[in-house]
Amino acid sequence: MRNPLKYIGKDEIASIIRIIFGAVFVLSGSLKLFDLSGFIKSITSFELLPTYLIPIFSYSLPFLELILGFCLIFNYKPVIIGNILTYLVAAFTAVVN
Repeated sequence: MRNPLKYIGKDEIASIIRIIFGAVFVLSGSLKLFDLSGFIKSITSFELLPTYLIPIFSYSLPFLELILGFCLIFNYKPVIIGNILTYLVAAFTAVVN
C-alpha cells in the first residue's frame, strides 16, 4: 500500500497553505460586509481613527481583504500579496493588544 502523503512536496504544501490563508481573508472580508454596521461600531470603539476616517476605513477594509484574499487564492503575485497581508495582520494585532 502506497502512502499518499509521500508524494506531497513543498510546492503542494505551500499552495494548500496559501489557499487556506486566502480563504480566511475572503471569509473575514465577507463577514465584515454582511455586518457592516457592527464593523463600524467595532472600529469606532477602538477610538484610534478620527471620526471622518471611520467610514472610509470601514467601507474599504472588507473590499481590500476580499481582493487580497482572492489574489492569494488564485496565486496572483503571492509574495507581494502575502507581504501586504502580513503587514495588515501585524497592524491589527498591534491595535488589539
